[in-house]
Amino acid sequence: MKVMEKGNMIVSNAKPLITQIKPRKKINGKVYITYNICETCNLNCLFCCINNNYHGQKSISKENSDIILNQIKKNYGIDTIFIMANEPTTQPELTNHIIKYAIKNHIKIKIVSNVFAPINTYQKMLLDINPKNINKITISLDSMNEKIHNYIRNNNKSFLNAMRTINYLKCNGYNIRIQTTICDINYDTILDSVKELNNKYNITSFAFHCMSMSDRAIKNGLHHLNAFKWRNLVTSLFKLKHSLKNIQEFSIPIIAMTENELLRLYFNNSKQLLNNFKKRRPMKLCPAINGNNIYLKANNEDVYISKCQILFDNIENYSFKFDYNKKKFNTNKKNNDYNIIKNSKTLCPVILTELNKTQDYEEDEKGNKLYYVCRVLLASEEDLDF
Repeated sequence: MKVMEKGNMIVSNAKPLITQIKPRKKINGKVYITYNICETCNLNCLFCCINNNYHGQKSISKENSDIILNQIKKNYGIDTIFIMANEPTTQPELTNHIIKYAIKNHIKIKIVSNVFAPINTYQKMLLDINPKNINKITISLDSMNEKIHNYIRNNNKSFLNAMRTINYLKCNGYNIRIQTTICDINYDTILDSVKELNNKYNITSFAFHCMSMSDRAIKNGLHHLNAFKWRNLVTSLFKLKHSLKNIQEFSIPIIAMTENELLRLYFNNSKQLLNNFKKRRPMKLCPAINGNNIYLKANNEDVYISKCQILFDNIENYSFKFDYNKKKFNTNKKNNDYNIIKNSKTLCPVILTELNKTQDYEEDEKGNKLYYVCRVLLASEEDLDF
């Protein structure tokens, strides 16, 4: 075990980052696809990270979806399809078709939903599908405080609909995960919400995200947590984890580290590498540069593949665009997200966009600095413990 110096955070079985990242030009092996099948959504959440231009009416047909997925399967092979939609319940028949495509082709299938739609919509979306064939349904729930959740989701029925749907899905044997997006408004309710969901509703899988600083969030007066508050919450969450029942997943994609932690866990105790980072020389350390995660945004007019969802959604850079006429993907040579990642002078090339800041660290009144970094780089979910 290696004990981090702040907050007694522990990382186990973690290889230094520098030994893990070796940039390569081609994707090796099967891909994990986060698939945006439509622009439609039945909510208008205050902090939605999808940019305003992408809240519309477009979607992809079943036929074109098959064409796109077959092309990807031919080029790379597909391990998992994660249907993100905007909101899949707005396209229940299309979602049902893609789920069955995945099952037929022996591809893992996952879904994320805001669980606002009526139960009969979920019945239509999941028609003739064995719950055991869906690996996971991720549910967006931002607090067990009804008033706070409804405020964030911008709808006074959101909480009751979410709890109704959670009960329905659990009673019908679906594997569900609760995903919480955290900002200043729900910060103080997170620990109690996790306890209640675990103890009362037997939820055993959780994911926690910092709020993206989208234009919508800024306009609505929502505030991203500073690194020290986020570090404190992450530490508290992982202390709480050990008192919860039967935890299967506890995912936090971004954490905040000191320079000494970066030195030990990222740079293999090489002060030269740390100094290069502090001088903001390109480090080529983002996992997306080698990763097999791709973000697919598709409708009947345009199809794009990106290596980074945040770059894609907020800056609109992408690696490939699909040509329907030629039935192939063409490289985007001008605004290519791969090049942005490769040339990044920060540990995460989207942090400045995410935080709406000019630097990727926070500093307190004593001069202590915490850097936002991607914890995926350290080890797998199963290996990490705080």
